[in-house]
Amino acid sequence: MHHHAVIRASDRPTASLHAELARRAVFGTPDDSWTFVEAGTLAWQQWCRFCRAEIGREPVAALIFGSPPGQPLGRYRGRSLPTLRPPGASALDRMRIASGERDDDEAAA
Repeated sequence: MHHHAVIRASDRPTASLHAELARRAVFGTPDDSWTFVEAGTLAWQQWCRFCRAEIGREPVAALIFGSPPGQPLGRYRGRSLPTLRPPGASALDRMRIASGERDDDEAAA
């Protein structure tokens, strides 16, 4: 005799909010609330680390023709991502300030 467990939807383990965010960043379709992140920047590296840690995959950079925030119209490699930075990126802010990529006024905002 075989016993089959019935798993109700409410009993299923749910994915963490961080895993959901990583899935959206890697597989999701960008919307108006997303921000373009250029490949190779410190922000891009943080997103890649975050997604790799959460779901084992990184966002894929694409060649985009446009004007990312604060930059002229041109060709850029990167991807739009759900937020300006992933969770736990306060260390990233300190690195960006130290490297001159971001100033202290921007970090305080």
